[in-house]
Amino acid sequence: MACAGPAEGNHGYYEIRKAGTKGFGAFALKHIPSGTRVLVDTALFRVEKEESQISDADILRQIQALEPQVRAKFDALPYSQTTLYTTAVRRFNLNNFQVRGRRGLSCFAHASRLNHSCLPNCSMTSIQTGKKQCRTIRDVQPDEELTFAYTELLQYMTIAERRDDLRSQFSSGRCECNLCQLPGKQQEISEMRRGLMRHLHFIVYGQDLSPMPQTIPSEYRGPQFMSKSNAAELFVRLAEAEGVEGAIVIGMYCRGCAEELDFRTKKRATVMPPAVLVKVVGWMQKVQAMKAKLMGPEYARKEDDEHFDKLVAVVNRLKAAHGRMDAMWA
Repeated sequence: MACAGPAEGNHGYYEIRKAGTKGFGAFALKHIPSGTRVLVDTALFRVEKEESQISDADILRQIQALEPQVRAKFDALPYSQTTLYTTAVRRFNLNNFQVRGRRGLSCFAHASRLNHSCLPNCSMTSIQTGKKQCRTIRDVQPDEELTFAYTELLQYMTIAERRDDLRSQFSSGRCECNLCQLPGKQQEISEMRRGLMRHLHFIVYGQDLSPMPQTIPSEYRGPQFMSKSNAAELFVRLAEAEGVEGAIVIGMYCRGCAEELDFRTKKRATVMPPAVLVKVVGWMQKVQAMKAKLMGPEYARKEDDEHFDKLVAVVNRLKAAHGRMDAMWA
């Protein structure tokens, strides 16, 4: 199948072709550097209701109202063979996304053609215009398949949890990505790291990753840390070792920095230790670089982004004042 073409935001970066048991997938036509936007996609249509309230009738009503050219694009999309819904509903269910800032679910003809990986090389995010964009998060080689994680939480699950969560998504019944195919010892190490990251998230935030089931009891007694920023630091180091990026990692960098500032303030420190200053400055630089790579300049902002901007401003003032704590409130 030919590449989508510039009109769909694919400027010769990839083509759609057979991908083994996954059906079809998007494969790189050339070397693609990390941080490259390879696709911008406009929704074919949107079902504008709360997701939990969307019925088959709502979906069919939107499909029946499509213009012939749009309906032809929708009818060409793949659909799951493993469910009992009507073909049109199955097609919608397999090719929809949530779009930040937009209510309901939107159906996409091109973004939906990329397959899942628990260790992806791309991110799929929303931009301000309500479209979806796909950006590479590491260098991609020619003929390598472009993939993204269907949900970020999958990167914090064990292989058994991932398989259970993804079972309905694959005709083969299991994910065959590189992470899920790691050999014994490597898989054991990866499972240990990701499980520890989930525990550390609980220590920092006091709750398990939502909407994952609460598996860690409230009386959990894990490693003791002088400050939650130390737990956050271990989390991001493990994430880096595992190649995990995304909003959860970005949030942990920010939470770790905020906890460090709060810890020093409560101790009534007048100057932040040089090593700690270097650490928090480095964290904010990493977050800025990660956000630029994963989301670019046009991403749909939310309240967390405003908090991040304020945190960056505080850290920059501390840096300019060589760690003098009163600079936080300048």
